[in-house]
Amino acid sequence: MSTLIKGRSSSPRLLRCQVERITHATNVSCFSSLPHRLLVITKLRGYGTKNRSFETTRLPQSSTTDIVLWDHEIYDFHLTEAEMFTRVLEFVVVQVNCVGVESIVGSAKLPLSEFEMTGDRTIHSKHLRLDHIEADLRLHINIDLWNENDEAAAIENDVWEHERY
Repeated sequence: MSTLIKGRSSSPRLLRCQVERITHATNVSCFSSLPHRLLVITKLRGYGTKNRSFETTRLPQSSTTDIVLWDHEIYDFHLTEAEMFTRVLEFVVVQVNCVGVESIVGSAKLPLSEFEMTGDRTIHSKHLRLDHIEADLRLHINIDLWNENDEAAAIENDVWEHERY
């Protein structure tokens, strides 16, 4: 199917995004002796259906490693096939100090068209380098794209799994 036709398609898509971890987080705070926490805000940008933004749990940076690791931070975005060509996912990393003051550490944008163009229905692991920061902070995410048939099969499989136990 040509890109022009896909650009007008209203076929539903379910985009599932998992924020996994941040690496190289050692130089995030200029006041390294003060405790701080990191969080990631995930937003869908561009023209199309309205979607809310999602915020991860605020986690402290480990004192022994340079990794901030999240568990079960999975967000669903309901889109159309056409929106996959015009929208981007934006990730904003925010630092919250011990007083509760928030400051933006950096951000990254991920165009959704690359997932629709490949047609590959596997989980895509991405390592995004954040813009506008001096540190080499990396955000690790997983993206999974489902069409309506995949989604129906997954729901049926989940129901079957729950009935089994």
